[in-house]
Amino acid sequence: MPLSMSLDYSYRRARVAAAIGLLAACGSPKPGIVAPAAVTTSANLETTIRARLDSLPAHSSFYAKQLSTGREVAIRADDPVNTASVIKIPVMVLAFRDADAGRLNLDERYTIRPEDLRRGTGLLQGFAVGLSPTFRDLITQMIITSDNTATDIMIAKVGLARVNHLLDSLGYRETRLRTTVGQAFRGLWELADPKNAAMTDREVFERGSPSDSGAARRNHDFVLDSAKWLGRTTAREIAHLLEQLELGQLASAKSTMEMRRILRQQVYTSRLPQRVRFRVGMGHKTGDWPPLLGNDVGIMYAPPPSGPIVMSVFTNDNRGSFFDLEATEGRVAENVLDAWGSGSVTAAASSTVPMPSVGTSDATLAQVYFWRARPGKVEEYTRYIRDVAAPIDQEAQRTGAFLSVTTYMANDSTLPWTHMRVFLLRDSAQLRGLSDALAAAGVRLQPDSVKRRQQGEHSATLRDRVGASVMQIVR
Repeated sequence: MPLSMSLDYSYRRARVAAAIGLLAACGSPKPGIVAPAAVTTSANLETTIRARLDSLPAHSSFYAKQLSTGREVAIRADDPVNTASVIKIPVMVLAFRDADAGRLNLDERYTIRPEDLRRGTGLLQGFAVGLSPTFRDLITQMIITSDNTATDIMIAKVGLARVNHLLDSLGYRETRLRTTVGQAFRGLWELADPKNAAMTDREVFERGSPSDSGAARRNHDFVLDSAKWLGRTTAREIAHLLEQLELGQLASAKSTMEMRRILRQQVYTSRLPQRVRFRVGMGHKTGDWPPLLGNDVGIMYAPPPSGPIVMSVFTNDNRGSFFDLEATEGRVAENVLDAWGSGSVTAAASSTVPMPSVGTSDATLAQVYFWRARPGKVEEYTRYIRDVAAPIDQEAQRTGAFLSVTTYMANDSTLPWTHMRVFLLRDSAQLRGLSDALAAAGVRLQPDSVKRRQQGEHSATLRDRVGASVMQIVR
């Protein structure tokens, strides 16, 4: 049967559980995981997480936000913190933006020189000099193994000042890349003897870290001194950057998908994913200076009806067991998932509106957009979807851009959205091409650019986008 027959434009008034139940009906995650009654509200969740973090002999901060509802938990979330390697995320973002702009060819190869090698985390320092990875490879290693060699190569490629200019232009006031990894490691040697400021990057690499009797004390002071940090941020700001990444607000659809993929390849799973990694997917980035500092920030891909949750936890000046620190961060993530992410998926499925019947058995992904109509504009925006958006959807769907689309309207005024649009997709290729396909369909239906602009300006007066998420359909 042709794909064009699988389109469904019914406007179904349903609560959020029933609406997201569309996805559960397509193949809900394994049932039986029900949120504990003890941790259900954001207030209770904050109390639980605060108690866990305050039990650590360390400075800590935390932030989490469920993107589909906007509810959040913030604990010292605006305190400036030492990012360690978490600051590598904005370096990745700028690299992909440069690729979108044609400024950086991700498939170009870079030949690693002796002076490029860095100690600390990462694999590249263990290979023979002369290895020639692509810039895409370097970005990937910078994130998934926190490779310091790759990091400094990428900082040199995109520019430290440009990373901070990007952050400033996005409105981030506390998040900054302060220095390079090589300069940070040289700083440890300078504390031992100011004359070591003349050491080259290669000399720093060959000598490793100071090991004299005063090295441990200087190392402790170094990690606490904000002037020496590799980067600075707050738990709230870095989580908001991840939210923007997840919503596709930082780069093209293709680059956004690549960044999500890289974050989900993270090899270190001993913190936030520790207790949830077999229940949900997570894209995340760690930051380390053990045993003093252990950070983790990421996007937890909770099943319907929750969807993505951004989360960040920072610790510094740890005076206890590093194992206990990591275990506590794992329990915190588990608390969030139990409270917000598991819900009653089976119950949602049982109350679902029947899903479109044609072609949706092939669906593996759902792109969900949440819109909130402006005050007094609900009916007008509903007509706009019917008269303008629906024909564009139908034209895009005719070319194979997606399997089906359904629009839901909320009947609960406490929800942050009034209209939810769910596109069911066969694969990641359809996901990557969805935005471009819809735009192209709009051009075909309305070739007059002036009229298209007027339509866009009119729609902007009717609604605001308040969220978006990509959900994997698990059978």
